[in-house]
Amino acid sequence: MKKILSFLTIGIIVLSGCATATGGYEFDGACDSAEPVIGFVTDAGGVNDKSFNQGTWEGIEKYCADNQVGATYVETADSSQLRDNLDLVASTEGIEVVVASGFVFANDLYSSAVSNPDTNYILIDAEPTNPETGEVEKLDNVKSYYFNEQDAGYLVGYIAGSMTESNRVGFIGGLEIPPVQRFGYGFIQGVNESNPEATIDYQYAGTFDDANTGNTIAETMIGQGTDIIFVSAGSTNDGVLKAAIDNTVTGNKVSVIGVDRDMYNEGLYVDENGTEQSVILTSAIKIVGEAAIEGLESHFSGNFTAGTTTLGYEDGGIGLPESNPNVDQKLIEEAKQSLADKETVSVNKEDIESTIKVSINGKY
Repeated sequence: MKKILSFLTIGIIVLSGCATATGGYEFDGACDSAEPVIGFVTDAGGVNDKSFNQGTWEGIEKYCADNQVGATYVETADSSQLRDNLDLVASTEGIEVVVASGFVFANDLYSSAVSNPDTNYILIDAEPTNPETGEVEKLDNVKSYYFNEQDAGYLVGYIAGSMTESNRVGFIGGLEIPPVQRFGYGFIQGVNESNPEATIDYQYAGTFDDANTGNTIAETMIGQGTDIIFVSAGSTNDGVLKAAIDNTVTGNKVSVIGVDRDMYNEGLYVDENGTEQSVILTSAIKIVGEAAIEGLESHFSGNFTAGTTTLGYEDGGIGLPESNPNVDQKLIEEAKQSLADKETVSVNKEDIESTIKVSINGKY
């Protein structure tokens, strides 16, 4: 294992690919097989957020394993460090391409890319945005990826509406930003399609890295009768999972729908019969790792093209896990057909709130 390098002047730590990340997730070490040519910068959720940061790094690891290249990552402790971390990675000897995943990178990655024109950047869930004008600008060294999260939200919403026993379901998002909103708006429409009588509790935690806040919101929803909660809140999801597990093991069954990656293993618990179960009903998968791989392939093949690509259900950018032990396959197929039959899944907040009864932060 390569030694850990500490950059105390800006309060960050650069870790090699074989390191054990915060929270105990053991990476496979594929990116430590060679000197790093790829650099990854996380947001405050960290590389072990069980969400899009972790999914992106897992994609990078797969690329490392398949192509015998090395990579390293930087975990950002505070949003004020984003620009410094991006510049640090871009200026590190040997690094050819920088990957960042998250809406919060839009301004800082723009500035870093302008300052480092010879380094290519792969930006997931955002586009380079000029911090002075607030306008998105195409840069020759930035390739962006977006996803139709509303389609994945619709699929799991349809399943939740069909499976709720209390006729009350919930959504807990992190920050109220477009990717999270799209998941939530799709979820609302999916629930309404399969069960228009269901009550939908919809709330933002205001953070991607506060498990206690997630736990508090979830416990409140559960106390009101919510029995299925869709989460899209980074490591804040941990608190929601804890609430679901705590309630389930004491006889009040609560299910959680994961996000970005298959979260089944994160929801494991042992029931009264000593059998291992999971509170994860299914997950709305956004295959951020594949976006990272596609971007890396374009760079290392010499075919890097700037601009924005949007990945959706039809081209495999989003979907459901291959294995859904807690959902009947017939219902999954029904949800997929419902999505196929729908002309569009709206991402317009006003349209949704005017046509569907939703409790937004406890208010109808």
